Amino acid sequence: MASYLPERGPTRASILPDDPKERKKYPMATGLLDYFPDALAEVAHISYIGNVQHNGPDSPMFWNRSKSTDQADTIIRHFAQRGQRDTDGERHSAKAAWRMLALLQLEIEEDLKKNGNTQSGAS
Repeated sequence: MASYLPERGPTRASILPDDPKERKKYPMATGLLDYFPDALAEVAHISYIGNVQHNGPDSPMFWNRSKSTDQADTIIRHFAQRGQRDTDGERHSAKAAWRMLALLQLEIEEDLKKNGNTQSGAS
């Protein structure tokens, strides 16, 4: 069962089904990480850079959601500059991908709240 911290969100994937056969339909390693290892590493680096920027260099990884609220506009701004590097030297495409993942995570969490499920896997 996933725990949920309002300021941070779920502590693990909260939509994974409890049924083992259904969980096979979510191949996070072979269907995501194995397909896009470099891209996901780049997005993880953006997470690190953002964490240092918003929380300080000695802070543990923490998505401070109060400082990251304009997902849609920021996605488009970074997408419009895809293939280029931002002023900090990081890829606009990686920043757009991070923001897209953030938007998707928030949408999923909102759906879970509407359905009264913020803690356990979907069945």
